[in-house]
Amino acid sequence: MLGACSSCRLRCSDKLDEQTCAAINQKFWEYEFSERRLWLDSHINIYTVKRHRGKSVTKRKHSLTYTLPKSTEKIAVCKKMFMKTLGMRTDGMITEFVNAKERSNKDAMPMNVDQRGKTSPPNKANEEAIRSHINSYHPQLSHYNLMHSPNRRYLESSLSIVG
Repeated sequence: MLGACSSCRLRCSDKLDEQTCAAINQKFWEYEFSERRLWLDSHINIYTVKRHRGKSVTKRKHSLTYTLPKSTEKIAVCKKMFMKTLGMRTDGMITEFVNAKERSNKDAMPMNVDQRGKTSPPNKANEEAIRSHINSYHPQLSHYNLMHSPNRRYLESSLSIVG
């Protein structure tokens, strides 16, 4: 966990003490990937921009408000305090979360499903076919140290690729 927010208009450091922030940090990082996404969803509120000021056209489409749990209520905090409490040095996780939420609203896909590690590698071979091929050569038990390696079997030394 990083240090507390020093000066902001919300007076975040007065609302949350160091122990509460440490407990929030520890609990957040104990969650699985999808649970962290749900936690962020419940503590980051996304609003559409109500009014654009000035003549320049801005790309900003939404505003964010951040809250942190304190006993049974949610305390409004600034972005800096939110990130420091969770131990984030950059807002990359928040940006990715907001972008994923926008994509999920457009595509109607669930955003809290972790897709890491779901596909099998392209070079994965069928192990059963390999085992049956090796077993076709009738592997033998070792004539010594049977006690130390009872499940190990060896091919005959007369076998080779050539003959």
